[in-house]
Amino acid sequence: MGIYILKRIGVMLITLVVISIIIFFLIHMLPGDPITILYGKNPNPELIERIQKFYGLDLPIYQQYFRWAGNVLQGDFGASLRDGVPVLDLIKERIPRTLILCFGAIIFGIIFSFPAGILAAWKKGGWLDFSLTSYSLVMLSVPQFWLGLFFILLFSYKLGWFPSSGWIYPGRDFIGFLKIIIMPIVATGFMEAAVITRMLRSSMIDVLSADYITLARAKGNPERRVLMIHSVRNSLIPVITVIGFLIGYLLGGEIVIEKVFNFPGMGSLIVFSTSFRDYPVIQISILFYAALFMVINLIIDIAYALIDPTIRY
Repeated sequence: MGIYILKRIGVMLITLVVISIIIFFLIHMLPGDPITILYGKNPNPELIERIQKFYGLDLPIYQQYFRWAGNVLQGDFGASLRDGVPVLDLIKERIPRTLILCFGAIIFGIIFSFPAGILAAWKKGGWLDFSLTSYSLVMLSVPQFWLGLFFILLFSYKLGWFPSSGWIYPGRDFIGFLKIIIMPIVATGFMEAAVITRMLRSSMIDVLSADYITLARAKGNPERRVLMIHSVRNSLIPVITVIGFLIGYLLGGEIVIEKVFNFPGMGSLIVFSTSFRDYPVIQISILFYAALFMVINLIIDIAYALIDPTIRY
């Protein structure tokens, strides 16, 4: 296992280098440049020349990359071209909010989907199975932004239960924090719950038809033990895989929900930075997302061996 992890870390580092090259060149190929956007179409030529030289924008693009990559390796992630704030400070401020939203949605999805998936598989073909699979299909078909707007209309404007946007630190006002975060989490979590429910149901149906399940029932094991001990654990490998991909999807897909709820997370930071061609912020943000996604996938692979001891790397 240790050698496998070291190999994966090596591959991750190489992958990050390749991703950094792709990100850097693609971003610099976008039409428009930060100087024109920030200072207008007819700025002072001397000012523009001084700014370009200060940020290295006057260098050939490959030299800009090596300069930026060298600074990153030394722990210097640069500063925002727009307001001069260090990129690391911006990410440290925004990433906890996005992670709370992301993992809150996953936890909500797991809590809701595991009972639903188990019941749907246990009562295969019955009205409960039909109801739960229909729910999953509907929730997979509903766009997240539509569900978010529906929640805002119902719970914010009609009922006045929750604020429609904003952010409050939990240490300052925990109840206010819960009121702000609950609608984005639920709007996102419903879709995650639908995906996990369908995957768990499908996996458990296959497991429940296996010979060892028939043997466990023949030995007189209670149905609850057959379901929870023998069936669920052996159904978790594909479910854990899906959860890992959902986390990666959420890290990049929360942009829509963050815009709907005006949530100040990483997604809104990337969108805002892209509109101003704020290269340092965009590059480090996407690179951070890529690294986080690869770490999550490594954790998922390690979890396989914990769930199924027969798996070896």
